[in-house]
Amino acid sequence: MGRPPAKPGGTGEEPRSHDRRDRARRAAWLAAGFAVSYGLVLTVVSDTFFWVAIPGMLGLGTVVLLALQLLLHRPFGGAVPYATDGTDRRGPVRYHYKVLVRRYLLLVAVGAAMVAVPLVADVGFLYPFVGAGLVALPLGTRF
Repeated sequence: MGRPPAKPGGTGEEPRSHDRRDRARRAAWLAAGFAVSYGLVLTVVSDTFFWVAIPGMLGLGTVVLLALQLLLHRPFGGAVPYATDGTDRRGPVRYHYKVLVRRYLLLVAVGAAMVAVPLVADVGFLYPFVGAGLVALPLGTRF
């Protein structure tokens, strides 16, 4: 959904409280989807309902992919630390790289933790996080 056009006499940079609510709503839906999928994946230890783990793992992978899309393609927002009148030609590129490197480092740190912690702790019910981390690392770090 695109931004609404600027009001007459406005700059288009008026505060948008609905953007924050939309992000919170998306995060809540993703958290709920992750919890439901994770619960379905945990049925793999059951003798009778193990087949329910297949849609759970597919849902877990889908939620991870949606979260990656929202993280990596989120608008930058906020004030920029460079001149916007065209005198600083390298400023936008440096700022863009800085923002993207931060996002990728966050992604790699969280993905590596999702893979390493269950394997080190050797807790059986955390093993679905290994699958989610293995999906997040290669798909989130592609350029």
